[in-house]
Amino acid sequence: MTTDTATAPVRVLIVDDDDEFRFLLVKFSDLADDLEVVGDVSAGAEVVQACEELRPEVVLMDIHMPDVDGIEATTRLTKAHPEIVVLALTVMADPATVARMLRAGAQGYLLKSTNPSELAAHVRAVRAGGGALSPSVAAALIDDLRRRPEPSAATSLPPPSAAEQQVLDGLARGLTNARMAEDLGISPSAVKARLESLSRKWEISGRTRLLMAGVQAGYVTPPEQPRSSIPPIPPIVPEPVEPSPLMTWWRHLTGPKRT
Repeated sequence: MTTDTATAPVRVLIVDDDDEFRFLLVKFSDLADDLEVVGDVSAGAEVVQACEELRPEVVLMDIHMPDVDGIEATTRLTKAHPEIVVLALTVMADPATVARMLRAGAQGYLLKSTNPSELAAHVRAVRAGGGALSPSVAAALIDDLRRRPEPSAATSLPPPSAAEQQVLDGLARGLTNARMAEDLGISPSAVKARLESLSRKWEISGRTRLLMAGVQAGYVTPPEQPRSSIPPIPPIVPEPVEPSPLMTWWRHLTGPKRT
């Protein structure tokens, strides 16, 4: 791979109590020229101190951890270092947990089933100020919000333009700016401009907040994937029956056996 020496790699800290998964993330990042894992920790209680010592730009945060979980660790970190971006990476997909993590300050929420190339793209996106949601997480969150509407000023928001509606629908599908640009046949900068236009119109910042406001105002419907088709994800999966994309990738590189 070639390296753009003019651009420093994104500094990443991994927080996960699963030793094997941390190992896989570190090894994967070794092959991404623009990502650099500066460290990894296994407990939420260690996050703030590790960030002060290692100065990451993005923290990949698991949620289910002993003592201090990822939600509390995110709350502590965003208060102590608001400049550091937290991206949840977990097996937990229930809307209540997603909402709590986002309220704690996470800028995105991905499932561990995310494939490696998409994970790298999402890390770059949140570092650049964007957001990230796995498609099934976005669908479940939208469905939950629509089932439990709450009184909000969002119900009186002005309608988005046709162009703004396209990117709002892209947010509902959990797409990155680059993927939206590809689907719409426009540039990523044009996607960003449309999102910024909608932010100004609604006086709301942040991709996730735009999406939630759009749902509450009735401008967003769940993607064409019924909720019943979203496979349930157990809160803890010590040994998944099917290997994760990261595990598949690692086995492809190293063969059937690994020491």
